[in-house]
Amino acid sequence: MSDAAPFLRAFLLAVISLLTGPFRLHAAGIDPYKLEEIQTLIAGSQFDEADRLMRAALIDAPNDVDLICLRGTVAVMRDELPQAEALFRESLQIRPKEDRFIMNLAEILYRQGKYQEAAPMYARISKRHPVRPLAQYKQILCFLLADDRATA
Repeated sequence: MSDAAPFLRAFLLAVISLLTGPFRLHAAGIDPYKLEEIQTLIAGSQFDEADRLMRAALIDAPNDVDLICLRGTVAVMRDELPQAEALFRESLQIRPKEDRFIMNLAEILYRQGKYQEAAPMYARISKRHPVRPLAQYKQILCFLLADDRATA
């Protein structure tokens, strides 16, 4: 891992906490003690065990979209982008208009070089939130990078 890996991991944990914090997950029916254990495992980089507990929790609540999204975020932290993509797609199937799920999937597609798939997702965010320059910027980058690859 690079020197930036500890910083990146801390940053991703902060994002997880903001986007899928304990109150949102508890409201979705997750046992708060189990959630605390999962978060502790994630903070300790024990991703396999955290994922095992999340999969077990999903047996009782298979459509808990926040937990599915959290699994996707952990997959990103493990650099398992295809698995993260599948989990973020699953999140969108359950809640297709949720902006954070659209953005998560767009970012994963972008990171995998799937620019033609990512561009429309960024466009969805830009259309609904015209003041979000990041989505507009990434959409333009996708068009440029996709075109660049087509001409290479």
